Amino acid sequence: VVRNHWGASAEGVKDAIGVKTINITGCPPHPVNLVALITTRRQRRFEADANLRRRHGALRNARKIMAGLGGKGPLDERALAELGSRCLRTYIGDKLGLEGVALTSAEARQHLEQAGVEEALIDEVHRLLARLEAAQYGAASLEAGKLGEDLERLLAGLERQIKGRTR
Repeated sequence: VVRNHWGASAEGVKDAIGVKTINITGCPPHPVNLVALITTRRQRRFEADANLRRRHGALRNARKIMAGLGGKGPLDERALAELGSRCLRTYIGDKLGLEGVALTSAEARQHLEQAGVEEALIDEVHRLLARLEAAQYGAASLEAGKLGEDLERLLAGLERQIKGRTR
């Protein structure tokens, strides 16, 4: 126990990042110190948790893959379908902490249901994954512009519904 010059005691307290601090004055900590503490805790948690980093970057990674839809010239339908499928599966895998590229549409449906996503959105994702799979094997046709719009709409919907539910 530490006593200040007025005789009041101040006990050492371990804060959330494991540093023992002593507040002798009895005043609340300065706001700059609080911001530094919060920032440090967030950085340490982010560095220590690979799943957190994957979840945090899921939408950004999916959009990087989507950039290939209209990027380096026209793609054939098979390549377009493979790229769209990889984009959606990778997003779902990153957001839910799974191996996304290996997900089947049935597994994606199951994991999205467990994450609490609305049934209508799950059905849309399932239909798009089935359409992309059919296009990969020549049984369906795709347009890059329409596929990009569909993916962006689904990703935005999934981001709204999954955000915060996967801790």
